[in-house]
Amino acid sequence: MFANVAGCVLIGLVYAFSERGNLLVPEWCLFMTVGFCGAFTTFPAFAYNSLSMLSENNLLQLLRNISLNVIVGTGAVYIGIVAIRFIYS
Repeated sequence: MFANVAGCVLIGLVYAFSERGNLLVPEWCLFMTVGFCGAFTTFPAFAYNSLSMLSENNLLQLLRNISLNVIVGTGAVYIGIVAIRFIYS
């Protein structure tokens, strides 16, 4: 989960940099978000763990795993965006 959250913060930082206009060209934004952050995060492990929990009928743990990853990950992207906007405001 840590790698996913860290990747989400990085994605937020990259998107915020790209919003600043000339700080990051669209090609580098795509490379950084899809290429680097996509390789850095562990989504396949998250998906496999979720599927394992489902196959073991461990629904409470599955819901907790999915909820935490989605909520914390979304919050981490937001934190990255806000951090860059704060620095460059």
